[in-house]
Amino acid sequence: MRIAHQVSRFHSWIIAVLVLATWTTSVYAQGYPKESIRVIVPFAAGGNTDVTARIILAKVASQLDQSIVIENIGGAGGTIGSAAVARAKPDGYTLLYGNTSTLAIAPSVYSKLSYDPQKSFVAVAMVSKAANALFANPSLPVNSAAELVAYARANSGKMNYSSPGIGTPNQLAAELFIAKTGIKATHIPYRGGGDALSSVIAGTTQFSIDTLAVIGAPHAAGQVRALAIADSKRSPSFASLPTMAEAGVPEVEAVSFNGLLAPAGAPSDVISRLNTEINKALQDQEVLARFATLGIEPAPASANEFQAFIAKEIAKWESVAKSAGVRLD
Repeated sequence: MRIAHQVSRFHSWIIAVLVLATWTTSVYAQGYPKESIRVIVPFAAGGNTDVTARIILAKVASQLDQSIVIENIGGAGGTIGSAAVARAKPDGYTLLYGNTSTLAIAPSVYSKLSYDPQKSFVAVAMVSKAANALFANPSLPVNSAAELVAYARANSGKMNYSSPGIGTPNQLAAELFIAKTGIKATHIPYRGGGDALSSVIAGTTQFSIDTLAVIGAPHAAGQVRALAIADSKRSPSFASLPTMAEAGVPEVEAVSFNGLLAPAGAPSDVISRLNTEINKALQDQEVLARFATLGIEPAPASANEFQAFIAKEIAKWESVAKSAGVRLD
């Protein structure tokens, strides 16, 4: 009886602790945020990731009636800034605005990555997606993805493709295309997307893959020829462009994404509050209009859906990077 009494007291103590912990977390979230929130963008100011962060977070700051300070910490493909957030106190006041490179590709191309995207962070909310598209030099006698594949097979060893650098999403997307079609093409890396695009325009390289936001204007001007979109559906802003599957090249999907994350251990109620505010901001007409001008789509999702999406992307790009032998260290 005495043992039973002690066990009962122990159970009561455990329940009390759990109730207190839940109450404390809830109270914490109700008062959140009490001070400005710091969001690290792990790239230089002015890039696509930085621009989308500033658009969405300005609206979220207004909704929260609290300032959100964006700090750009670039370097090493976004891994330096990401690692800084991984080391931060998990109180919801230091967050990461990550993307495809830092969350999905970095684990596969860096052997000594100082953070684990799935263990070091907890997903808060996905913000946007940007479809990538296959495009070629217009002097090439091809008008579709299937025709490019046929041309590459007929000119084996003579095809080059460009990218903004080794280990970038653009390179991995092109390698996915190469793996699924069985063609041969040599990678020519450049220092930035502008130079990679210019090389296709000049004919130094024959094709590449980049976002519709990048290739839309050159395509309209006849400087490049867009062939197919690497997504499961067509883009509303480029409805005439078929998907890879529609163009006869299935299983080639490469979407660039951005989203907000917190250090692992951040209060669940804070995550829920931020997710709600992000998704609310993604319904704002001004935010949607500005996204549309950049050729990107809002991507509202629950925190769990975003976490699952990241895991799926990591697995996909790990396979591509390993097959292509892409490493950065």
